Amino acid sequence: MPNESESRKGPALDRMAGNAANSIAAVGLVQAGFPADVATAIGGIVGPLGEELSYALRTRAVRRSERLQRFFDFAVADENLTAEELLQQITYDDLKLELLARAVNAAVSSTNETRLQALARAFVTGALAADDAAVDQSLLVIDALGQLDVPHFRVLAILLTKAPQHFDKDFEELHYSWSDKQIAEHDPGLATTVTALTARLNSLGMVYDEGHGRYGGGAAVLWTLTPFGKACADELARIGQEP
Repeated sequence: MPNESESRKGPALDRMAGNAANSIAAVGLVQAGFPADVATAIGGIVGPLGEELSYALRTRAVRRSERLQRFFDFAVADENLTAEELLQQITYDDLKLELLARAVNAAVSSTNETRLQALARAFVTGALAADDAAVDQSLLVIDALGQLDVPHFRVLAILLTKAPQHFDKDFEELHYSWSDKQIAEHDPGLATTVTALTARLNSLGMVYDEGHGRYGGGAAVLWTLTPFGKACADELARIGQEP
């Protein structure tokens, strides 16, 4: 693998961005794969700052490509086929091509391995599915996972475990669910963000408030996984890692 010095000596793109005329720099950056608006902004910066900025963004592009390679490696790790063979199987299926596009888009933006592996498993599940309903579910799982980070995964992992007991407001019916406070007690690292985390999971339809109108006069918020939330949590569990 080339060291940093060798990488900088490769394409003349960075020097062009730092020293060439604005329009020429912008055209070169677009050709390198940067969005036009970003290329225009970078092309307007000359000198060492422009060169360093161009190099940093080029490094980002390389790392996104590496993530995509790992995504496909994860996808076929447990399957008896190569990534190329997997792609050939879905080439003429419009729904599965949409699944591929969304999975790739989420994968290249994924900065942690847990989400990358979960996205890969959700993708291959849908890609190899025999019916459209299973592909649709994989699409939803990928869309949801793409909006979550490791702290959300930690909440989902907690919600998969046996929940504390709660009686309804008439103390007649026993239920099992989690309050924000109990989630934070289980994982103190979530204490300052737990309300935001559960709110996001709720907005994505992954959890619902079982306590609404049932416990303590309706004041308590008690979270339970929806079937969709459990499907996403199960995808995380399948990769065999603690989020």
